[in-house]
Amino acid sequence: MKYDERLQALVLRVLHETGLMSEQELLDHIQTTLSDITDTSGLEVAQIHLALQRWKARGAVSVQVIDSITRYKIAKIPPWFASCNMANLVKMRGKEAKEYIKRLDEEYGGGDTVVPTSAKYKDFVKVEITFETVTEILGTIPDGDKTQKLYRDGDGKVFIPISWQKGYIRSNAPLIDGTGSLQQHIGVGIGRFEEEVKLCKVDAYPHPKSKGGKSPGLIVYEAIAPGQRFKTIWRVSMKGTKLRNIDNLKEWLEETGISPIRGMGGNPFLKGGLITPVELQELPAMSFM
Repeated sequence: MKYDERLQALVLRVLHETGLMSEQELLDHIQTTLSDITDTSGLEVAQIHLALQRWKARGAVSVQVIDSITRYKIAKIPPWFASCNMANLVKMRGKEAKEYIKRLDEEYGGGDTVVPTSAKYKDFVKVEITFETVTEILGTIPDGDKTQKLYRDGDGKVFIPISWQKGYIRSNAPLIDGTGSLQQHIGVGIGRFEEEVKLCKVDAYPHPKSKGGKSPGLIVYEAIAPGQRFKTIWRVSMKGTKLRNIDNLKEWLEETGISPIRGMGGNPFLKGGLITPVELQELPAMSFM
């Protein structure tokens, strides 16, 4: 995991503004409020965790556990940092960011280096899952300025990419008191449609992404129509997460199919990006497991 000085400062500054927040809440806040001025698409909860543990070791943040959810708040913060401009922090790069963190470290008196650790996730179960699309699933691949298309393999067949499934798991993990790191402990295969997939087109205005918050205008999305079924294989840990068995996994996926935190595919807040599990079948595990 790459060390990012700018993110260290951003996490501390955002926590000062927002108050008591969990790692996932901090991640969501940063992605929601700063996406218009910097790229936050690759940010993961594991990076937020590492930054918080760093500041905790230096006495900058304290921890509270409420309803089994760990949340963080500012313990102390230098006045000069509390009044700094968020936009300036976002623009920091390289040497400037290192000098900024060095100054903060001097304020807090240093501290031990925090080494990221991994939980002991065990008892992986291999499951073939059949999903059915409930609403349109919009494409995400730009094709010119005004069109976004679906993923296709070498034979031209539409498929559900691993990245979509990983993002779906990450976004909806909080529904089971999880964090976005859940997606790091679920192995995912490519989603393949059982039959010739029915497609459609959706005209819509995307969320503002360009500078100044202006919409790029009407976009034509290539989309997967409702009622289409695809199969994928997941390897799910039944120890180390809230998913203790296949029934837990099915119930969670059924809930996300009704009211997810975030759906699948492009611009999911427009059409929902809803998928629902039709069948879950446990497959034989690896012979040495």
